Amino acid sequence: MGLEPFGLLFGVALYVGCAWGWTYSLTPGVKSIDFRPSAMPRMLISLTALLLLYALARGLWPELNELDVLNALDSETTVLAPRIFSDGSF
Repeated sequence: MGLEPFGLLFGVALYVGCAWGWTYSLTPGVKSIDFRPSAMPRMLISLTALLLLYALARGLWPELNELDVLNALDSETTVLAPRIFSDGSF
C-alpha cells in the first residue's frame, strides 16, 4: 500500500473492518427485541417530521430564490478555470 491519502484511508478502513468482524464473530448472539410502537405515536412522529420539513422549505425558499447563480454564468467575462490556475501556477 502506498502512502497516498486514499491508500492510507483504505488501509485503515480495512483494518478496522477486519477487527470489527473478528470481534463480532466472538460475541454471543443477542436476541433482538421486537418493539413496534402503536399507530398513534408513528402518526405523530410522521406528522412532526413533515411539519419540520415544510417549515425548513418555507424558510429556505426565499433565500434560494435570491441566489444569482444562473445570472453569474451569463456574463461574457466569466472564465471557468480551476482555482489552482488563478495565480498562474500549477
